[in-house]
Amino acid sequence: MNNYQKVWESMNELEATVTKFTYIKDLSECVYDAAERQDYDKVQSLSSIISEYTQFVMNDWDVAFATAWSETISKIKEEHLSCDGNDLSPECKGAWDSFWDQSAK
Repeated sequence: MNNYQKVWESMNELEATVTKFTYIKDLSECVYDAAERQDYDKVQSLSSIISEYTQFVMNDWDVAFATAWSETISKIKEEHLSCDGNDLSPECKGAWDSFWDQSAK
């Protein structure tokens, strides 16, 4: 698989995961509607669902974000810097800071 394909897939997966957050918003609106109707059993049930689903989505997002970061930022860094990401030497820190300064322009 080529680099472009890996980047595209990782970013697509990240976007798909972020989209799952809209379901949390929709469920939250259902909680609000149930509360207005004073249907507290429904409020409790939906609140429990939101809590569980949020954990699921956050875990998915953590994985998707880490993968996307690895396939984009880390790869760019590797192309531009000869320092290992775990190298805390002043030379590598300076190279990393310079990389980000140039990227921000």
